[in-house]
Amino acid sequence: MSILLITHATLLFAQTNEQASDPTQVQASKDVHEPVANLAPDLQFVDETGQVIALSSLKGKVVFINLWATWCAPCLIEMPTIYKLRQTFQDRQDLVFLMVDIEGKLEKGRKWMQKKQIDLPVYGLASQIPMTLFTGSIPTTLLIDKEGKLFGRQIGAADYMNPALVKLIGELLDGA
Repeated sequence: MSILLITHATLLFAQTNEQASDPTQVQASKDVHEPVANLAPDLQFVDETGQVIALSSLKGKVVFINLWATWCAPCLIEMPTIYKLRQTFQDRQDLVFLMVDIEGKLEKGRKWMQKKQIDLPVYGLASQIPMTLFTGSIPTTLLIDKEGKLFGRQIGAADYMNPALVKLIGELLDGA
């Protein structure tokens, strides 16, 4: 079943790009989503209070990691769709959103979120991210399944309210 979901995710991100013919719409990169069924490295993140959160401590939850910066226009364009995605699943305790400001300027990121009235938690990196996951291009989104495996990676902006993606995340949450 996981191979079916991985194939579905690959097709989904490619389809998102093909459907985004309006230049004002968020577009995904065609060939950069690389679903992998390997255990994700134990990345560490720091919140605004200085508390370190290890990815391994989130096992049993689906983890949506978005690497971004306040100066990155595509990052800022996709942020409202990530916020809406979080609102869609707001009652799910088994879905975690980590909005990782790659510059580590958490206060600046938090102020930007407040100004745009986007309620998403801002984190910084507390460990290195391997080049196999993050090449330095932002935005980059990583989706980790409940088993702690990398389910997918999206390099470039995407519309995270795409109905097929919303359904896919629901299936990951429900273990389908």
